[in-house]
Amino acid sequence: MKSDTPAILALARANVPPRDIAEQLEIGISRVYNVCHWHRSEGHDVPVYQGCENQRIGRVLVKPEVLEALRTHAVPRGLTVRQLAAAVVTAVVGGDLVNAVLDDEVARDG
Repeated sequence: MKSDTPAILALARANVPPRDIAEQLEIGISRVYNVCHWHRSEGHDVPVYQGCENQRIGRVLVKPEVLEALRTHAVPRGLTVRQLAAAVVTAVVGGDLVNAVLDDEVARDG
C-alpha cells in the first residue's frame, strides 16, 4: 500500500470531492479514482462521490502569487485553495460586496 492511500480513503469517506483530494494531497486525480475504485472492488466501504447541485463556472486562471496567497489562507482553515476561492466568492456576492471589492467605473457610475 502506498503511503498516500490512507489519506485518500479518509478524505473520500468524508465525502471530499476527488479533485479536492488530489489537490490537497498534491497527487493526480487518476490516483484518487484508482485507489477508491480498487478498494470498493475489494469490498471496502468507500462511498461513490455524488457531487452537488453547485454549478461550475469554468476554469479560472490566476497568477502563481495569487494562488500562493490563497493557499496561505486555505491551509489554516483546513480547506483546499478551490474551496477557499469558492467561499470567498460566495461571501462577496452574498454580502453584496462586488462593487466595493472591484471599485471600478461600473461601481462608481452605477
